[in-house]
Amino acid sequence: MRKLGLLIIMFLLLVSCGHNDNIIILSGHIVKAISENNILISGTEYFNNKHTSTAFLTKISKNGDIFWTKSFYKSYVMNYFLEKRYISIFLQCFDHLKYIKMDYNGNIIYEKKFYVIVPTSDCIIKEENCYTVAGIKFILKIDFNGRLISKLNNPIKKLWRFIAKVDNKYILFAYDDRFATDDYDFVNIYKNLKLYSINKDLDILISDNDEQSSKIRLLNYAYGNRLIIGDNNEIIYFDNSLNANHVRKTDNNFQKLLLDKDLEIFIKSNDVLGFGNFVRAYRAESLIWEIFLQGEKVVILDGAILDDNIVFVGYKAIKKIDTVHLYGHSSNLYVACYNKSGKLLWKKEVTPQKLIKY
Repeated sequence: MRKLGLLIIMFLLLVSCGHNDNIIILSGHIVKAISENNILISGTEYFNNKHTSTAFLTKISKNGDIFWTKSFYKSYVMNYFLEKRYISIFLQCFDHLKYIKMDYNGNIIYEKKFYVIVPTSDCIIKEENCYTVAGIKFILKIDFNGRLISKLNNPIKKLWRFIAKVDNKYILFAYDDRFATDDYDFVNIYKNLKLYSINKDLDILISDNDEQSSKIRLLNYAYGNRLIIGDNNEIIYFDNSLNANHVRKTDNNFQKLLLDKDLEIFIKSNDVLGFGNFVRAYRAESLIWEIFLQGEKVVILDGAILDDNIVFVGYKAIKKIDTVHLYGHSSNLYVACYNKSGKLLWKKEVTPQKLIKY
């Protein structure tokens, strides 16, 4: 799921405040292919001594060359979406969501503000004629020109994470807002999940039972009319009525899934913050290759299919570490490109000084 990455980084920012004042955390969160030759990467740079963050969006070639980078001070990139001529970027600032329209050369066309809090990238979904944004209190519909179409109360009164839109129905799961509590619990934030089906008028059509909810956690993806959601080492295929019609066991709880024709590519971190994560590729439920990153101080947070290759992004700790946790240590942006047979073609580590310009 996207953006477990963003939650990880937000947690790292919280716990790093008590450590070295010179910590600079630079990480890629989301990567998308914009053509056969180029990709876009969004991420965040955090300065511990300033207690603030800078979001960035950078365009990179299939060989790892950086074309341009745009920086957005005091914000996080919640998500960005590719349109025919433009890129739509959603930034979460302190008390508002900023919508930016940009061309593919990095030129900003215009900006808009919407006073809504959006906690993760999965709270925004692109539809045929607009974007639907699920805030903590309100659900917004924004057209592709940045105009507000509607603003409705959140009927569930919980945080949404979109899984898919099928047959004019939103399939999503919702959970309690742990960010608003004093006893913020990052590890257990997903324990009170519930799966929903909601129509375009935000009427609740289906709400799953508790037994089914207990299986839902971090992994989700829409593939045709099948929903793939996993926990407890399970990959669960749901139909549109939220019935589990196929379950298969895995040997790990994965955090991210990429699909390419008949290839399923899973990304896994060994612990919630952690180093030593790995990538595994399956075809017809059989393992065909795997990539181990144990000992490289690297965490992969997202991936994208780029023509015949796969590009992964995340972060790499700069200093030698004695534990599996990143906090207390600076990091660089990490980008790596593999072919679909699992062979490394190139990898790139980018420092904040080379990427972010003020």
